[in-house]
Amino acid sequence: MNILIFIGILSFFYFKNAEAISEDVVKDQYWKWKTKYRDSDQESEVPYVIFRQTLMKVAQHELQYFTKRSSYTYKLNGRSADTFSEMALWNGLLVDNSINEAAVIRNKRSINMTGVYNFPPAPPSWDWSEQGYVTDVDDQGYYCGSCYSFATACAMEGQYMKVHKNLRKFSKQQTVDCSRSFGNFGCEGGYLNATFKYIIQNNGITNETFYPYVGVDENCYYNSSMYAGSVSGYDFVYGDEENLKRALYAIGPLAIGMKGDIESFYYYGGGIFDDANCFGAINHAVCLVGYGTDNTTNPPTDYWIAKNSWSTDWGEGGYFKLLRGSNLCNVSKYVVYPTVI
Repeated sequence: MNILIFIGILSFFYFKNAEAISEDVVKDQYWKWKTKYRDSDQESEVPYVIFRQTLMKVAQHELQYFTKRSSYTYKLNGRSADTFSEMALWNGLLVDNSINEAAVIRNKRSINMTGVYNFPPAPPSWDWSEQGYVTDVDDQGYYCGSCYSFATACAMEGQYMKVHKNLRKFSKQQTVDCSRSFGNFGCEGGYLNATFKYIIQNNGITNETFYPYVGVDENCYYNSSMYAGSVSGYDFVYGDEENLKRALYAIGPLAIGMKGDIESFYYYGGGIFDDANCFGAINHAVCLVGYGTDNTTNPPTDYWIAKNSWSTDWGEGGYFKLLRGSNLCNVSKYVVYPTVI
């Protein structure tokens, strides 16, 4: 933790007052933050007042964490001077047609909502990122709601590794630019299933090198000479979190939807995220890669491990742990994975 923020936390502890953080401390943090994240920003001056409010929230929450009143930390990131509505631009997952399609498939198969595929029992903990099935964390950018593209790429990369024993980093920009005719909206958002449909009917996707991510809508320029991999189909995972755990272990990294427009999640810095307010509409896509249990707590705390697309400066190097067992953030409701060829 930065020493100046820690000084602010100590001032909270002794003075119980947000105003105890001196303006000099705030200004010093502001200019360091702006130099790191926004010096190249040609837009209007980054709002100092919003940054100051964020810094206060971070300090207040860190005091809760250090006094054992929270299981996760806050920290500054590239969105720390943005309003809530600006931060919400990170959340670009659309769900309606996907949820409807999943329900139709489930009904056709006469699948109930528990014990779906009889996946074999899974070990107590597992992490696909430690097995070499997950590529580096990416940054979708401040104002592009392309999370759906990153989550589907992650799931496809894991399946490609299982089939071909070769970890490839597939293009996210291609699906942002080229999948509009399948119901996606570029940086304005998209569906997990529509993205896989595009890859299937387009006969493939290229890798990150040939079609790099830029974080804005561009004209599609993919052609078959850029082919790096494809999928023949996709499916949904149904059921409760126990079934999701088994599916994750049996299948590999999974593209999932969750509620992401919650302030505590935007500021998340590490630990097990367990904000009880994280229920409601699904609007953010991430890649589920593992699960485990923190045995240092009483009782032990089960958690998920997921890869986000908000850069390595967010969370635990771009990853986060989410409380497992209460379907927090609707983590088990919208889960999709591809069949790689």
